[in-house]
Amino acid sequence: MHINYWAVLAGGIITFLLGALWYSVIFPKQWTSAVEKSEEELKKLNQPSNYFYTFILGLITSYILAHIILYLGVNTMSEGIEIGIV
Repeated sequence: MHINYWAVLAGGIITFLLGALWYSVIFPKQWTSAVEKSEEELKKLNQPSNYFYTFILGLITSYILAHIILYLGVNTMSEGIEIGIV
């Protein structure tokens, strides 16, 4: 078996998009209060490199998960769900 690199890329993109939605659309006020910074302070820290690193880390996470799935011999959706829960 081999790793599906298109799936790894899709996983990285989906991770990036879910993070963007989570922190900017769904829970922005809760997040800013949790990190104890104002929106102005966060805008100063908002650099393109942060988005690049976040995307790269999503790709790495997807790649590692693909290796775990390959190593464990996951072949069915129920086994995949079980790995996802763990």
